[in-house]
Amino acid sequence: SDPQGSILYLGLLIQTKCDPILIARRLIVISSEDIGFGDSSCLPFALTCLEAVQQVGMPEGRIILSQCVLKLALAPKNNSSYLAID
Repeated sequence: SDPQGSILYLGLLIQTKCDPILIARRLIVISSEDIGFGDSSCLPFALTCLEAVQQVGMPEGRIILSQCVLKLALAPKNNSSYLAID
């Protein structure tokens, strides 16, 4: 929920050479686990982010990841699906 902190953390992950595909996969999980019904457009957005990063690669993929991170950070949160299954 903190856009600046989220972008800072993304920058650190990229700087330490974390696999951008792993970052995108985690964003998919966040979109379902933490946002869920708060903004149901986030899951397809994150899936598209993964596809785009796979197609474009780095370093340009960092822009795509940044866009997704900001969308997820600013989205309303609802973890009812996560809580229901656990």
